[in-house]
Amino acid sequence: MKVVHLSTAHSWRGGEQQIAYLIDELNKHSVKQILVCSRNSEIETYAQQSQLQYYSFTKKSAISFQFIKGLIRVMRKEQPDIVHIHDSHAQTIAVLSALLTKNSTPFVLSRRVDFPVSSNVFSRFKYNYPAIKKIICVSDAISDILKPAIKEQNKLVTIHSGIDFKKFKNENSRTIRNQLGISEDVKLVGNVAAIADHKDYFTFVDTANLILNEGLNVHFVVIGDGPLREEIETYIHQKGLSEKITLLGFRKDVHKIIYELDYFLFTSKTEGLGTSVIDAMYAGVPVVATKAGGVPELITNRIHGFLSNVKDSDSLSENFIELFKDEEIRKDLIKNAKEKALLFSKELMAKKTLEVYKDILASSNKN
Repeated sequence: MKVVHLSTAHSWRGGEQQIAYLIDELNKHSVKQILVCSRNSEIETYAQQSQLQYYSFTKKSAISFQFIKGLIRVMRKEQPDIVHIHDSHAQTIAVLSALLTKNSTPFVLSRRVDFPVSSNVFSRFKYNYPAIKKIICVSDAISDILKPAIKEQNKLVTIHSGIDFKKFKNENSRTIRNQLGISEDVKLVGNVAAIADHKDYFTFVDTANLILNEGLNVHFVVIGDGPLREEIETYIHQKGLSEKITLLGFRKDVHKIIYELDYFLFTSKTEGLGTSVIDAMYAGVPVVATKAGGVPELITNRIHGFLSNVKDSDSLSENFIELFKDEEIRKDLIKNAKEKALLFSKELMAKKTLEVYKDILASSNKN
């Protein structure tokens, strides 16, 4: 089996990590894989370091004719059995290249964002393009959101994202505390997410403000970077919280320093699944989160963590304060969350994806 993975993102976020996990796991199943990606992207660097066969093309806009021509050349040369499309711009490029060449290679589309398909004609067309045989949603929430736009809803399948448990290293690190000069009696509350609009760090700051107003001895940290960093820094300053909330930036040692957190505060307003929540659950960090996207598929309220409505800083702070003050609840949540997290491995994610590939090829052979 030969699979082309198509990704046009330039940065490295959760989706790109899932692609890397998938490629690494499918290699163990002797699947021949080729990556087609944007030139000078983070995932191109991954391909180079992993010695993965890849092709990269310049992409300056959503419809990049240079990228389309490049993909056409790759398809003719490599003759893959399946093309796995990993983002919306990649989908546009794949559909246009197939239309131009009348190529009927089956497509698999991954959908990781929890907002509806645009109502414009081309968006509806590309999501119902006949070559797309399956649409893999990373949560049931995404599947439900997609349904109104998809004519053949049996094409929708949920395969939850997975994490790499082997990466986690509980070394009793004091990296964050040493960096910030924070003593052990101060509890660390953190989030691991890009500083982007859908992560809603305004609600994170508002919640932190309410918690601090109750006199709790805590310090908040944000692990991640992104386009709204300056705006969030300004908001923190306006709230007078610069001494209580620290933006640590992007870190490569997340799977080590996450163990330093005493609580995980996740305030996204939209979310595909929330793999950083799974990270916290596995690491034994109790979670207070919003009900964004697929997060309720990870957390049953008051069983695996505490859930609040999106943008509800009052509820988030109340849940946090209850969790902070009740050690028995914390112990129960941590135990239950760790057991639940074990259901979301990269190995299982890749196994289910491979089954989708095999089913598509078996159906194609019958026809």
